[in-house]
Amino acid sequence: MRKAFRIAAGIFYSLCPLLLALIIGLLVYNELPNFWGISVFIVLVALAIGSGIAIFKKVKSKGFINYSTVVHASPDLDDLKPL
Repeated sequence: MRKAFRIAAGIFYSLCPLLLALIIGLLVYNELPNFWGISVFIVLVALAIGSGIAIFKKVKSKGFINYSTVVHASPDLDDLKPL
């Protein structure tokens, strides 16, 4: 069950950059409906797919809560004496 939940969360997290790239790419193509607009659109989508795959792998291995939160622990500083 945990693995299926991690996979589902990874899919949703990995679709976010693709959705953002599609929106930005379509806005660019709307302003530049030529070769350069299509090129920017393709590059943005390719980068989004690559980052989406990386996000999916990380969420699948670490879990979505550990991926989206930051640990603010400093075990090196726990043993210091105050001044």
